[in-house]
Order: sequence, then C-alpha cells, then structure tokens
Amino acid sequence: MNKKIWTALFVLLFVFGLSACGKESPKPPEIAQSYESDVKITLKDIKMECHIVHKDYDNQEITITSPKELSNFKIIKSVQEYSMQYKDMNIKMDLSSFPNSSFISLISPSYVRLVQSDSVKIKREGKYWIYEGKINSENYIIKQNDKTALVEKIEVPGAGLKAEFLNIKKIANEG
Repeated sequence: MNKKIWTALFVLLFVFGLSACGKESPKPPEIAQSYESDVKITLKDIKMECHIVHKDYDNQEITITSPKELSNFKIIKSVQEYSMQYKDMNIKMDLSSFPNSSFISLISPSYVRLVQSDSVKIKREGKYWIYEGKINSENYIIKQNDKTALVEKIEVPGAGLKAEFLNIKKIANEG
C-alpha cells in the first residue's frame, strides 16, 4: 500500500510537471532601451531617412538625413521638452500640438507602451518577436530581433507608417 501511495504521488507530480511545462512559453528578451540606428520611414506617400539616437525612453534625438531639403533637421526629446533644430533655428514644442498620425506621436508612445503594457499580443516568428497593439486609435506591429533585443521594424498600417531600423546597435546609456 505504501508503494502505491508513492507511485500515485510520483505520477501526480509528473503530470503537474508536464502541464506546467506545457503552459510555459519562451519570453522575448527585454527590449533594448539605448540604441543608435539609421531609419527608413514611409508615412503614406512621404519617404524619408533619418538617424536616431535613443538613449532611453525620455531622451531621443532624430536627425533627418533625406530628403536633402530637410537634411540635418533635428527633433530632440528630453525629459523636459521636445525641440526642433535646423541651422540657427531652435523651437521648443509640445507633443500635443502634433497630429496623432505624426511619426513622433506614433513611434515614441508605442515603444514605451510596448514595454509597459500587458495587453500587447506577442508571438514568435523565426528569429523575431512580433508585438501587436493599439495606440492613438491605431493598430501597430513591432518586430524585435530575439538575439539582439533590438526593434527592427515598426508599422502602423492605418496611418500608412513603416519604419525600418538599419545599422542598428546598442549604445551605453550615459544617464
């Protein structure tokens, strides 16, 4: 009888162990907060290229590299404010003045919300993690490389936005 009890307990532990293993799924790596990247952006029929230095969620610098008419135009986000710089011009601005479909309005909050939200749908496709969610009444899709933890693509289909991150690398956060 003692042997039957131990066998039953062992079988129960084995079954619970298997069911626990079945419920666990691999989790994506924590998304890198600090990176530098070239970005190709399409917003409906507008195409541009820029360079982003993303030190953390509150400190970002975007420098437009193409089209040439906007080359060296900068958007800088710090904890305190947003500003635009071009040649000798420096304008401080409030993010709420941008339309909900603007590049900076869509990219910055979705990235923050991606990391902080439990309502984002996450799935694995090959070497990428795909995140799907909603921000500013628009659906978004974010593609993260599993090995580097870096985001390589952001799409907001309803706004016609696609951003591809190229030559992306992690940087040390000075803050």
